[in-house]
Amino acid sequence: MVATFVGLLTIGLALWLTKSEDRAWMRKLGWICLGAVILQGVLGGLTVLLLLPPAVSVSHACLAQLFFSTTVAIAVFTSKSWTECPDMVQDYGTPSLRALSVVLPTLLLAQVALGAAFRHGAMTVMAHVIGAIVVAPAVLIVCAFVLHQFPDHQVLRKSAITLLAITLAQVLLGIGAYLARLEATANPLAMVIVTVAHVATGALTLAASVVLAIQIRRNVREPLHETVAA
Repeated sequence: MVATFVGLLTIGLALWLTKSEDRAWMRKLGWICLGAVILQGVLGGLTVLLLLPPAVSVSHACLAQLFFSTTVAIAVFTSKSWTECPDMVQDYGTPSLRALSVVLPTLLLAQVALGAAFRHGAMTVMAHVIGAIVVAPAVLIVCAFVLHQFPDHQVLRKSAITLLAITLAQVLLGIGAYLARLEATANPLAMVIVTVAHVATGALTLAASVVLAIQIRRNVREPLHETVAA
């Protein structure tokens, strides 16, 4: 029922963008969203009916996260602040903040895949734990770069702090989910609640990293040495 409701909302979103948007790429993004939610429904239905291998279930989980991040990106692109001129700043760090902004969501998506693989029995929890040890410092480094280089840039500062706060909550929920799983026989409901909260916050973490990447690509110029070389 929830999936059907989301599908109807996505149809409405695609039609609204087609009717009201002058930007061709935004109209295409709306239909890409609709295609993603249809494919998501097909994968989910096949998984339930045919009990397909874990790889299909992991793909289903990752596609859901990508779909959610895309809808969040559409919210950014259609916001009032997006119509205003960007507050351009110069990227002077090494490695380039613009490059790191693309790497970070990629790492987070890989971490999502590892978590889904563990939940569906394709691998042990250690791969997901090791991934968290890599991803959490990566988030900290990118956000620290943003806050250090551009402390007075309101959009970048807000996006970086939001991502940091969500990531902290996600790490704590991950620890809680692991401990709850150890006590699953004694309190199965607690394990379900904490695990679902961990998965949902994982979606928020990925989406927040996408928003930060969008704002960095929009507001931060390439480093001067790269511009001169080009």
